[in-house]
Amino acid sequence: MSYRRSASLEKLREVDDVRFVTSVEHALAVCDESVDTYGLDKLAFAFNGGKDSTVLLYLLLWAVDRGSWAGRREVDAESPLRKMKVIYFKHADAFDEVDDFVTETCTKFNLEAVVYECGFKEGLRHMRQTTNVQGIFMGTRRGDPHASDLDFYSPTTEGWPHFIRINPILEWTYSDVWKYLHLFEIPYCHLYNSGYTSIGGKHDTQPNPALKQENSDFHHAALLLDEALERAGRIERRRSHQ
Repeated sequence: MSYRRSASLEKLREVDDVRFVTSVEHALAVCDESVDTYGLDKLAFAFNGGKDSTVLLYLLLWAVDRGSWAGRREVDAESPLRKMKVIYFKHADAFDEVDDFVTETCTKFNLEAVVYECGFKEGLRHMRQTTNVQGIFMGTRRGDPHASDLDFYSPTTEGWPHFIRINPILEWTYSDVWKYLHLFEIPYCHLYNSGYTSIGGKHDTQPNPALKQENSDFHHAALLLDEALERAGRIERRRSHQ
């Protein structure tokens, strides 16, 4: 997929789905407005290698690129997001496929990822203390846990290091995500090819049971019909009662 403005616009115009096209244009507008407001050096992008943050990465590349075409900002052609911090929280429980995909993607776009091997809150506290970042792009959607009260721009919860969470794809549906990935032929973590629809850690994630075939294989994640079952492959960890 080329994130270059002309190629992206041409493909988007071919889509006969007004709601989807509007969702893409609005997400780009949120990205654009955020970059214009804060500047790339005061923004970070939380990249976890999942389908949602992969979509957001390509939206950011497109938005930054079209801003340079419009003459509003100068962009490094070899590394459009060079000034933006890309943060990745790496855990021992992470799938190797996810770690590899994040590494490959960062290499492809010359992204200098800041890797945290700690909890999200602790990592954000370190970022608050050591950088001038003010806003963090997140691939959060409305159906995600704790997202029901979020807006496109939402401050972090009380008690957390203060940042503005920027959520360009907040109102996107599960099918929107897959339509965008397929439309622009965007590479994604290949676990989705094996029936994973929502990826967490190795010990609390399995292929989605709703996609199981008669031969015990699993359909591709994009074939999930009931979007309410997106997280059906997540295994709830039981608390021990002592």
